[in-house]
Amino acid sequence: MPESTVLNGLDCRGPNRSPALQWTNPPAGTQSFVVILDDYEARLGDGFIHWAVYNIPGSATGLAENAGASDPDRHAWNDFLKRNYGGPCPPEGPPHKYRFTVFALDLPSIDDAGTPMTWRKLRVVIHGHVLGQASLTGLYGKEKSMTTEQQIAALDTEYQLAVEKNDVATMDRILADDFALVIGSGKSFTKKDLLDDARSGHTVYEYQRDTNQVVRVWGDTAVITALLSAKGTQEGKPFAYRVWFSDTYVKTGNGWKYVFGQSGAHLPD
Repeated sequence: MPESTVLNGLDCRGPNRSPALQWTNPPAGTQSFVVILDDYEARLGDGFIHWAVYNIPGSATGLAENAGASDPDRHAWNDFLKRNYGGPCPPEGPPHKYRFTVFALDLPSIDDAGTPMTWRKLRVVIHGHVLGQASLTGLYGKEKSMTTEQQIAALDTEYQLAVEKNDVATMDRILADDFALVIGSGKSFTKKDLLDDARSGHTVYEYQRDTNQVVRVWGDTAVITALLSAKGTQEGKPFAYRVWFSDTYVKTGNGWKYVFGQSGAHLPD
């Protein structure tokens, strides 16, 4: 879960913005949708409802970012006792699993007149009217006693692993929109360049990993230097190299973002 989704309450001070969601190919006969966000393993398995929104038109193909802050009349009461989106704010420890579920219904609308609408009541109302459903689970946790240096090292390792797997979603989350990369040959690349290459699948990695990490932090700016080793094929041609690099991260309202990268020339075998 990105930092933009974190609760502004309890001991968390996040933006509390619900993420943009998209879906396609609803079942025939769909007249409306319901979306639920729950931490289903919380409270000894009883679960915790963070968001429940209903009366989404059957023509909808998703929800815009921060939709959880508007239209309180179509929000059921969550377990924060509010009719809006309430983001993650777990205790220190392993990440919690946050599950988004969209239900396609044969009901054009749901009348919440009478007793207050909660998820417990809503699931009774929609019982027998669900044509289909799909779920997506995100993770969010607070690492116990993790220093900023450790966070940056872990984030950079996560990024390198995403590159190895051509994991566009993770790369997109970590890279700043105005990201720039300059390599030893003098070529420069933007965020779009890197994401387009990952989507193309032209580069297939056997491995890409960094070692000898050193992280330096100055306020909201951090620089990590490390030795990168990579091996694979690019458009069918094999490659293998080692290179020293430095990555610059800046702390933003959406967490730490990778803003600038620079690498040297390839080292001799």
